[in-house]
Order: sequence, then structure tokens, then C-alpha cells
Amino acid sequence: MTELPSSQTESKQEHDLFDDWSAHPIQIGDCVIDFNEKTVTTESGEVRNITPNSIRLLLLLLENSNSYVSLNDIHKFIYGNQYKDDSSTRKQVTVLRKLFDDTDKEKKYIENKLGHGYRLIAPVQFLDDDIIAGLPIKDKYFWALGAFIAASVSVFLFGWYWFDGFRESMRGAVMQQEYETAMPLSHFKGIENYPSISADQRWMLFNHKPEGQVFWQVYVRDMKTGDLIKLSQGDRYERLPRWTAKNKFIFSRFEDQACHFYIASFDAVKRAVVDERQLVACNTFSQTAQGHLWNDEQGMYFNRAKSVNEPFIIYSHSFSSGESWPIASPPPSGKGDYYFSVSQDGLSLAVLRNKNWSQTEVWLYDTRTWETQLIETVDSVLHTVEWFGNEKIIFKNDSNEILEYDVTRGFISILTRAETPILAPMVLKDGSLVYASGSYFKSDLLQHYLSQEKVEKVESSSYQDFLPAVSMDGMQLAWVSNRSGVYQVWIRDEQGHSRQLTYLKNNLKFTDLSFSPNSQFLGGTASGRWFIIDNESNEIIWGDQNRYYKNFQWRRDSTSAFVAVKHMEQWEQTVIGINGEYDEVPKLPNDAFIVLEAPGTELTYVANFKINGFWRVPQDPEAEKVFFPVEQSINKTGRWSATDQGLYFTQNDTLYFLAHDSQQIQLIDRDLNGSRISVPNHGQWYIGTQTLEGEVDLLLLAPKAPKK
Repeated sequence: MTELPSSQTESKQEHDLFDDWSAHPIQIGDCVIDFNEKTVTTESGEVRNITPNSIRLLLLLLENSNSYVSLNDIHKFIYGNQYKDDSSTRKQVTVLRKLFDDTDKEKKYIENKLGHGYRLIAPVQFLDDDIIAGLPIKDKYFWALGAFIAASVSVFLFGWYWFDGFRESMRGAVMQQEYETAMPLSHFKGIENYPSISADQRWMLFNHKPEGQVFWQVYVRDMKTGDLIKLSQGDRYERLPRWTAKNKFIFSRFEDQACHFYIASFDAVKRAVVDERQLVACNTFSQTAQGHLWNDEQGMYFNRAKSVNEPFIIYSHSFSSGESWPIASPPPSGKGDYYFSVSQDGLSLAVLRNKNWSQTEVWLYDTRTWETQLIETVDSVLHTVEWFGNEKIIFKNDSNEILEYDVTRGFISILTRAETPILAPMVLKDGSLVYASGSYFKSDLLQHYLSQEKVEKVESSSYQDFLPAVSMDGMQLAWVSNRSGVYQVWIRDEQGHSRQLTYLKNNLKFTDLSFSPNSQFLGGTASGRWFIIDNESNEIIWGDQNRYYKNFQWRRDSTSAFVAVKHMEQWEQTVIGINGEYDEVPKLPNDAFIVLEAPGTELTYVANFKINGFWRVPQDPEAEKVFFPVEQSINKTGRWSATDQGLYFTQNDTLYFLAHDSQQIQLIDRDLNGSRISVPNHGQWYIGTQTLEGEVDLLLLAPKAPKK
């Protein structure tokens, strides 16, 4: 073996890499990978199975994407101390290449370099599995391009911030200014985002993606008349227009597999672009790249990323020399300096920096000395940061509040807290607030009647409604929604009245939700902590934050629940009582990832995410447990639901049923939307989810006149 050893391949074990990369499906090149399902979905929609050895090799290449992995390191990672010759190890690379339709002549995914080894060269992007499940296959690849920014409104990217309270710098005063009711500034179907206001406050640029289309276009709004004027010609794909000088703006254009920044001159009388010229190249992977002129207009700042899985870097570029140079070193992981804005005097940059896909740092850069200052850390992915003059920086936090940072005083104030999700806030000179509000994707709850083949929408908003939970008697429905601006638990009672159960300050990652069999309690997990809600008193008990929990499943007695806890990189089951006490765990099969007790029976169903199948376990220890192989692992509690008659579970957009006294699995419904279900005990219908393209609008909050 002649390859040079790579430096990082022994830093993590296989289970560490699996935990790191299996949280969500990922897109590699034109293929969608789901490690939990052990599948590759090609651009044409074909689903292919991945062997365990191919999974190991792919994990190794993903973890070391910035370097070559030697043949010797691949051998150690896949085979350990087993003896295998080099041809066996090379065969594993060949097998993985075939999964991606990679060939020796055209290597789009894995390249090899003599004396060095193998390297993954295709772009990599994290995706949201519930969102991807609801989209037709051709749309999955478009949304992957914007998934990083869209993820800021997705539940899967939020962490621990609510539990820890505000950081010291966030304990600023709430502004006493009151605002009128939000007024819409745009009325298109689709998504409007990234507003940019001209120096005279007359013209507001913004980006619009028409409903059902894949391209973005540039529009401008006349803030005096309210007219919306399209500046893009035809169906050109143009992103992030930003005012940069008097009557001039910079945007990026994607065409012919290339991307370039352009500067355009806007004629306010003709209300049209009268001149444009090409500037520097961006990158087709840099969908959110933006540019801004130097104050003397002899150069520009811009950012771009070399690939989807490499960080954004901000550059300074001289028009006279044609040279570009980075102004700061990006973090080694995450999306880097993915968004910036320039102060009115051109002396400072406000920068959004992302290190770990789920946390954003707001930085201040001095353009004279390039000294940097960390302003704030927010536990979610932000869309924008904007200047108000030269001394105020505007951004949002993960409490859905619009914040103002005073550069001179070093103090953060809360301008307002919106009642709907905020994406891109900015402040006008008259004190009005402009922001984008909505969701790139929306999820509705659907009721599927099994005997009538009828489907009805039972909960719908312009936002995310997901994680449905139905009470055993079918009279109550609970779910998670961000319709109030922050993800909360909601409940609908027997009379059809909906109310909010939780009042969290910050977004959490909700992963489980279910009713106790007696319908008195709701339980689940969020951001690694379990919770139990008393539906009558609204009292909530939160589990400890010293360990990571998921897969909350009520026991049949309604006084306790199973929940998986991560311990020493392994998952173990524990039992929690309704008062928060930990009880003795009954004997279970090894590696029990999800444990579900069937109501009205003495049967328990146990799933292990490493195996495509589940066990049916009788209470009698002498009785034999039965294993049922299936195509996909049951790796989420929402993928199955038990009644006293049998077990309902999902596989590849299909609903199946297994009677408790049978070993024959029955197909129930081929038209399943999403992957999560909840079934009442009578089994006449089930609640599922449907994910659709969302709606994002631009809104204005005008300040109320002071009371006399």
C-alpha cells in the first residue's frame, strides 16, 4: 500500500460518524442519501440500497472531504484487523462509485490521486427529512440549493437557548415604541425575501420566487405609490439585489452553469434598469452570495463558497488590478461568512458567520484595520443582518425578536417581538420596521379515512404544523406549530377549539409528541430533553439537560413512559414517571431504540435503527419474540402507532398494518404524505402530514403616534 496516510481518519469511530451524519438526509451531488434508511435516491427518483461497507466508506469520505483518504485507512475503517488484500478494499470504492453512477472516465463523486488515496469531490448539503418526504423528486434538488437558509425556519436546526435564558448582552431594554398592525408590502404568490432600501427610502429592492417556479427574480417597490416593478428580464435566475450606491445595485445572475455579480443602474423616472455590467464571478453553489461597492466605487466586497460543503469567504476586489483577496479566515466547518452588509459610510461590515449549521455569530468588521468584534451568538440560522445608518445593526434572535445593536454603546435593545416568524428585518428612517415573514415550506395535518379513501385537511396555517398526536378515543389532536413565531405545542379539544399549550421563548427541536392512553397527558422530546404536559392544568415537567433523550413512548398504564437516552455513544431505554421520577426498566432486547407498548394487550414492539425491522415481544419471558423484517428501519416514534387491534407503521410513503395475532403484514394505503402518523384506537382513520411550498411576504410595522 503506497498511499500517504490521511491525518484525520482515526479521530472518530464509526458510530460517532453515523451520529454526526445521520441526523438528516443529505444531498451529495445529484443524489439524496438517507443513512437511517440505508438508501440512495438518484436524480431520476430511483431508490438504491446501500450496503454496510458502502455506508462505512461514505462516512469516512464525508468526514475527510478536505483531504485524501489512503487505501490503508479505508481498509482499517471497513475491515479493522481482518486480513484483506488491496483489491478487496478497492472493490469497496468501485461499489460506492456505482451507487452514484460514477465512472473512471467521468468522476463526479469520488476522485483518486496516485500516492494519496481517495477523496469525495461532489458537493454535500444537509436536507430536512420531513420536508424532503413531502416533495416530488424533481423538487428535492432545487430546494437543496436553498435548504441551508430555508432551514432557519425549520424545526431541525434549533438548540438549547431557551433553557439557558438570555446571555448578558441580550438583556437589553425593550423599546417602548408601539407599532400599528403589520401592513403587507407585497402580494405575490410564492416567496418574497431579502429587502434592501435605497438611501432616499423611496425604492425597496427584493427577491421573489414565483409559486411553483425554481427561479428567483429581482423586483423593486415604489414605497410612495406601492407599485411593484419587475426588473429581471424573462425567466432569468437572479439573486439578492442590494443597493450599493446612488441609483445602483448589485445582484448575482445564474445562467449557463455559471454565476456572476452584476451592477445595474436604476432610472427612477423610467422605473427601469437602464444599464448593467458584469463584475466578478461568484459560484453556482453560492446561492446566497452578495456584493457591495467600496465607497470610492473602485472595487467591491463580495462573498462566495467554492462548493456547497465549503464555507463562504468574504473577499475584497480591486477593479483596476482585477485581484481579489480574502478579508478574514472562515471557520473550518459550517457555512462561514455567508451574509454581510456595509455601513452607510463604508467603514464597517456586519457579518453573519456560521460554524456548525445551527448557530449564527454576528460580527463587526472594521474595513480600515480589519479588526473584528463578536456582537452576539444566536442559536438558529439567520437570513440577514442590516445596518441602520452607521451606528445601529439590525438582526433577529431565536426568540423571534427584532434586535438593535448600538455600535457606540455596545448595547442590544429589543425593538419588537413579532407574532409570526421573522426572516429578514430592517429599520427605515421614520422608525418603521420592514421584515419578511412566513415559511419557505408549510406543513398541514391531514385526516385519511381508510374505508372511504377520503382525505380532509384538519389543521392548516401558512407555517409549519407537524408532529400530529391523536388521543386514543380520537377526540383530541395535538401538534407542534410555529404559527405564533416560535415552535409551540398546540391542542384541539373535543369541541374543535384550538389553544396553545406551551409558551416557549426560543425555538426547540421537537422530535416526539403523543397522548397518554387516558388522554390526560402529552409527552415528548425537544432538543434532547423529555417533557410531560398535564392537559388540564397546563403544568409542564421538563427532564434534565445533562443527558440527551429522544423516542418518548407512553406505557399502557398512562403513569410512565419509555424514552431512549444516549449514554457513552450508545442508546439505552429508561422509564419516566409522570412526576419526573425514573423507574426500573423491564427486560428488553439489546439496542432497543424505540419501545412501544400496545394498548389492551401484553405485547411490546421494539425497534432498532441499525436494523430494518422490529420485534414483537410478549410479556411472558418464556414466550418467543418474533422479528418482522421491513425495508426501512423504524427510527422515529411517528413512524408507527399501536391500537388494541394491531400496529400501523410507515415504509416508503406507504402505510402498513400488522394485527397483534398475525405474522402477515397488510398494505393499507399507498398514498401516504410524509412519514409520521397517529392513529386512534378505533383505527378508522389516521392523521398524517403534507408538506408544501410555503409563502413568505414582506410586511411593514409603522410606529404608532405618541398618545396626547
